[in-house]
Amino acid sequence: MRFRLPIALTAIGLLIGGTASAASASAASGRFQATFVDIYSSCPTNPPSVVFCGPGSIAGYGNATSTVTLTSIAPLPGTDCLQLTAVRTIALDDGNGSLTLDETGTLCPPSAAATNAVGGPYTVSKTFVVAGGTGVFAGATGGGSDINRSAGNSQVSVISGTLT
Repeated sequence: MRFRLPIALTAIGLLIGGTASAASASAASGRFQATFVDIYSSCPTNPPSVVFCGPGSIAGYGNATSTVTLTSIAPLPGTDCLQLTAVRTIALDDGNGSLTLDETGTLCPPSAAATNAVGGPYTVSKTFVVAGGTGVFAGATGGGSDINRSAGNSQVSVISGTLT
């Protein structure tokens, strides 16, 4: 009986540990929804490629901070639009994880109806793929859309997709 108790406790420990690992692995699965409010003048100026940053929240995970670094921008032939790529880094405020998204999108000038609006409003429509993650997002894959609406010194980013 003395030898069975340590074996039973070890088995229970392994089961609990295995269950916790499985829960952590699936924690970042499913629908992904996040919203960030970025104030351009609050972003770091070094490196100068940081385009926007700010606080927000991720449904089911809590408050987070996002920083977006522009990696390329080029005219889209035959249009007034620009093609861009960027890397978005999202860090949970509680320190439980971070997520890196590779984004590709199109920035077009405002429509004729918006040319009189204050702050030169525009929309950037992007898609993203998960490039990496840590903590609760370790091993995550997936993708979706990121719609940015900007005017003046601020922007709202609405990100939606799936994580697997």
